[in-house]
Amino acid sequence: MREAASISTTLAELLSQFASVGRADQQTLLDQILDVWSDTSTLATTFGGAYSGHSLTVNIQNIAAGSAAYNAWADKLTILEHFNGRTFNAVPAGVTENDDTWRMAA
Repeated sequence: MREAASISTTLAELLSQFASVGRADQQTLLDQILDVWSDTSTLATTFGGAYSGHSLTVNIQNIAAGSAAYNAWADKLTILEHFNGRTFNAVPAGVTENDDTWRMAA
């Protein structure tokens, strides 16, 4: 987190704010801190270029692609991939045909 804060003034400011407020306010800041921290990663993610050159469809059960709910799930997955340092599913090597369809329950 320190390394990320050294390259993101927004994250550094949020962490400073986090340290100076009470528990309830800290909990309110957590989502924003995770999002800004995730933005410091250069890892190509499922929704951020990892599958470039491959056909991929991500279906989230009962959620329409492109909807606000779908985008919220995509953001959560991106944060998890940044945190874990890898994509949720392995990206195929080379340019072999890939017609994977993911199904996630919301």
